[in-house]
Order: sequence, then C-alpha cells, then structure tokens
Amino acid sequence: MLTVIAGEDSSASRAKFFEMKKNYEAKEYTIQEIAPSFIVQMVKDAGGVVDLFGREQIYTVSNLSSVYKGRVKTPQKEAIIAIAKDARIHLLDWEDGKSAYDLTSFKKVVTSFLEYKPAR
Repeated sequence: MLTVIAGEDSSASRAKFFEMKKNYEAKEYTIQEIAPSFIVQMVKDAGGVVDLFGREQIYTVSNLSSVYKGRVKTPQKEAIIAIAKDARIHLLDWEDGKSAYDLTSFKKVVTSFLEYKPAR
C-alpha cells in the first residue's frame, strides 16, 4: 500500500506526513525510513513486514517519484507498482513541493494520494 502526500504547500503536506507517522507510532507500528534508491531491496525483504516483537512496520520515504521514470521500465518502477498492490507493505511517501500535475504518471499507481495546495 503506497500513500503519497504532496502539494505545493510544503509545510502543510510535511505536517500531514508527520501526523500520519505519529498515528502509526501510537498504534505501535515500527517506523523505518528508507531512501528512494533502497526501494528494490525493500520489496525483496518484504517478507519481514513484522519486526522481532511482532509489530507491523511502516516504511517512510521522501521524493519517491524521483526513481519512478514514466514509461521507462526499471526495477525501481516495478518495485513501486508491487508495493502499491501489496496490502501487507505500508509505504508513506512525502513529495516536497510537487503538485498532482507534476506527479501525473506516478499518481496513477499509488493507493492513496493527498495533495495540499497553497492557501489563496
């Protein structure tokens, strides 16, 4: 399951990202931050979605769309699609300052997309 938080209002989207992380911590999930380049390895290790203490894990990442290359077939793109389809894996992505328009092709594969636009 892939949740993306984006928008041109970076402070509001970042606040939502931290709020979601806090909610998962309150539910006793283990939070693990990863880099976008580590996404393929994370999918390979996804059999361990429960830590040693029996708690589920949530993975967090920033700017995952940087490794998602539109029509180009890459291992990273295939890993992102696999994560979006797998309900056992929870990945929370924050896209810094990017609008839904900037993320059009990426947005098609995500499970949940939250966008924060600047106040007028």
